[in-house]
Amino acid sequence: MYDVVVILGAGASAPGGCPVMSTFFRTARRLGERGLLPQWCVNDYRTVEQLRDLLELCQYRSRIDTDNLESLLNLIETAQHFDGIEGPIRTSGTGYQTALLRLIAGVLQETQVFTLDALPDQLMTPHGTEIKAASDVNRRTRFLGPQGYDEVARMILTFASDARFSFITFNYDLGLEIALTARGIAWTHSGIVASSSTDYKTVQIIKPHGTLGLPDDQDGSGLRQSIQSFVEQQNSSIATGIQIRDVRYRIPLADGEVPRIVPPSENKLTSREQHRDAWHGGMHALRNAQIIAVAGYSLPPTDQFVRHWFALAGTSAGVLRRVFLCDRDPNAIQRWRDLFGLQIGARTRVLDDFRTFCYAVRKDYLDNDSVWS
Repeated sequence: MYDVVVILGAGASAPGGCPVMSTFFRTARRLGERGLLPQWCVNDYRTVEQLRDLLELCQYRSRIDTDNLESLLNLIETAQHFDGIEGPIRTSGTGYQTALLRLIAGVLQETQVFTLDALPDQLMTPHGTEIKAASDVNRRTRFLGPQGYDEVARMILTFASDARFSFITFNYDLGLEIALTARGIAWTHSGIVASSSTDYKTVQIIKPHGTLGLPDDQDGSGLRQSIQSFVEQQNSSIATGIQIRDVRYRIPLADGEVPRIVPPSENKLTSREQHRDAWHGGMHALRNAQIIAVAGYSLPPTDQFVRHWFALAGTSAGVLRRVFLCDRDPNAIQRWRDLFGLQIGARTRVLDDFRTFCYAVRKDYLDNDSVWS
């Protein structure tokens, strides 16, 4: 039995259509101009666009990167420390932050792309491809999770009963949960879980930065039921030949409700306290890991807490058998190498494509008995 920890960042959600921080506002504007955003976040979009326009007028004195999500959130949070300050943000910083977090939820809902089994080139998108009558498609066709995440689910199935998987994901979206459910893999939102647990069939999903659609129950059972119903509904529609024009997992947000996610900014201390169990659960999983696979999480040099969190996890007495690193940025790869230290050496495999990464983990397990035994 191997304890495998998979660390996921934006590189895992991007294949399924979700934007990264540098492309977020471009994507939001495209959806907003076409009237494709959820009704509950239309006003939030307008509020955020108004703020960006106002800040553009200040560029002659203050060069602000209004196209970068993290940069704008940092500016908003900084303004909240200065009551009565004059300028575009003033004391409305909290309102701007709420609007921006709600817009993040709306954009993620509308951009995630789902796949179909037996039709690898056929996509089910919120605003594009529709499924033809059942007579026109393979009867084995079934609804699957987003691209990227479905590759992860297939990877898990390769290991059968030989591994216990924990996912530490810094993404807010529910693509991983949907992909696992569609492949029949049990999962739970975990905090601290004993390493002696024999329930290897249940995948732990640990989200230190929060998640969209998180129910009141801590293990995510209400969310699991909702996603299971969603997947069954899509499969039923395909089987009966109903045309599917509007495929999305809807995130229920009431007016003014703030998603329970950690803003992608420098000031995360308060938010980390709200997700304390997830940080503890992630630490526990990392300290017991024998295999670590990192995909699309660049270990930002500005986030010192996360760097020291990973470093602290590495002080355990366990030995890593293998490390997989997937990132197109050589600087990110080097940051991970520096963090893991000398123990990994030749046991590290570096890849720059997410699909190749998932395939490499599966193939390495099947072919390399010296590492996995």
